[in-house]
Amino acid sequence: MARRFMAGLVTSRKALQQWARSAKHAGAQLLVPIVLGLLANVGASWQAHAQSQACTDINSYWSGGRFYNPAPGTLVTDTPAYGELSIGETLNWTYSSTGTTNSNNFAQWVVTTTVDYILNFDNNTSGNATNVSGSHTISAADDPANGLYMQVQVSNQSGNFGNTLTATMTCTAASAAPTLSSASPNSGSTAGGTSVTLSGTNLSGATAVTFGGTAGSITGSTATTVTVTSPAHAAGAVDVVVTAPGGSATLTNGFTYVTPAPTLSGASPNSGSTAGGTSVTLSGTNLSGATAVTFGGTAGS
Repeated sequence: MARRFMAGLVTSRKALQQWARSAKHAGAQLLVPIVLGLLANVGASWQAHAQSQACTDINSYWSGGRFYNPAPGTLVTDTPAYGELSIGETLNWTYSSTGTTNSNNFAQWVVTTTVDYILNFDNNTSGNATNVSGSHTISAADDPANGLYMQVQVSNQSGNFGNTLTATMTCTAASAAPTLSSASPNSGSTAGGTSVTLSGTNLSGATAVTFGGTAGSITGSTATTVTVTSPAHAAGAVDVVVTAPGGSATLTNGFTYVTPAPTLSGASPNSGSTAGGTSVTLSGTNLSGATAVTFGGTAGS
């Protein structure tokens, strides 16, 4: 339904006002987008962002909830305007509505980044929805040139159905990008199992840590540390990568895998002829790949 009445949509301020006035004829469904310019730098990465003014304004206007209940024979629209949002800021919304779908009676809520309303984050035009929630994080892929558009409309032009719509929206600032500065200890067994504390910034809520591309097991995180158990890996230095809400950080050659030293716990049999030739089984740990065995300094075979 939204798309059918958007053929005349324009984006300049003057043309938008002219279009809005022309849509006041009887029976028209006024669909006025709220244009939110997105960050123009398409190549921007998720770095630390101060909350945008638009994000602050959205919270001020929407976070307490807004209720729409048009009087019989009327159409209610809401058209606040905002400035730019920052990449990485997240919008969360919830709405509920009552109403019917026909030419004069409806309640609708649409959030989209496309001027023709083809691709929507959320689109309810049926007039009936209960506690519907949605979320979207602004990214360069949202086509900053088009901006963000919303429709909030409730119509009760026939005066028979008492259509309503209640909506809330909040905007959360982008998470700051994580950094890594050290690993302690910075080496461990190729068998894995070493408890490693990674230090840095913006690490709270870390969701993944890899050692040379192999996932470790996170046991805890704070803003400045992540504790993780290292996985098994071949010997050598590897990169450690942490993924957190604000992106990922790499500690180049941050952890070195070492082959653990062998141990011996027994010999069976533990005695034999002075002439040699006794087959002996030595027990212990980390004996794989053994290259030499001596008895009193004399090499066995």
